[in-house]
Amino acid sequence: MKIKTLILDIDGTLTIDRKSPILSIEAITAIRRLVMKKSHVNVGLATGNAHIIAYALGKYIGLKVEKGPIISENGCILWFEGREYRLGDESYTKQVYELILKEFSRYVKPSYQSAYRKIDHAFYIIHDNPEEVIKEVIKYLEEKGYLKYVDIKFSGYAGHVVPKGVDKGLAIKKYSELSGISLDEIAAIGDSETDISMIRSAGLGVAVSNASEELKKVAKYVTREPSGRGVAEFIHWLLTNNLV
Repeated sequence: MKIKTLILDIDGTLTIDRKSPILSIEAITAIRRLVMKKSHVNVGLATGNAHIIAYALGKYIGLKVEKGPIISENGCILWFEGREYRLGDESYTKQVYELILKEFSRYVKPSYQSAYRKIDHAFYIIHDNPEEVIKEVIKYLEEKGYLKYVDIKFSGYAGHVVPKGVDKGLAIKKYSELSGISLDEIAAIGDSETDISMIRSAGLGVAVSNASEELKKVAKYVTREPSGRGVAEFIHWLLTNNLV
């Protein structure tokens, strides 16, 4: 079965490595080549960033952003064919986010995207061991009873407060339902734990070579090259094998 939609994570996947925000020229060139050679293939983004960030980036890359799909805020928002779909119960996310900022003020600060975020509220961690801070945040929220309503995710770049049960995989399933494109006809590529759900949901789930070990375990294809070079490698593989 041929791939009709390719969905790409941004940070750590389209960038030159997992520590840099600089976009990979190799990845962008490969994406442009795919879009030009196979105009029937939908190429979209799935990110923890705010929608406005993902939309603007997609536009500059050369994607058909008006159509989508653009999955932002870790699956909380799906943009498809000019319409925004909000996923999950957003009643508690902002309240919990503000509580985290207050109770863990020594270790966290608001994301620079805070003014643009609608459902998933993100915070930066100011600590040598951010995973330990996340564990403490989760323990605190569990004691207060908030984990019935929200999930706490860590992308390797920021902490995120999202509605319970919402992730990139859920958004991909919603896109499949709306577009009529089966999950088997969707490929997704990422690098971190926040990509696990979409790698599992997509018919062809891909991890770049420097992805987290947890992500590699569930991927059907692991690239030889890291981050953006891995994206270029995978797109070349799709084109060479006539899979799009």
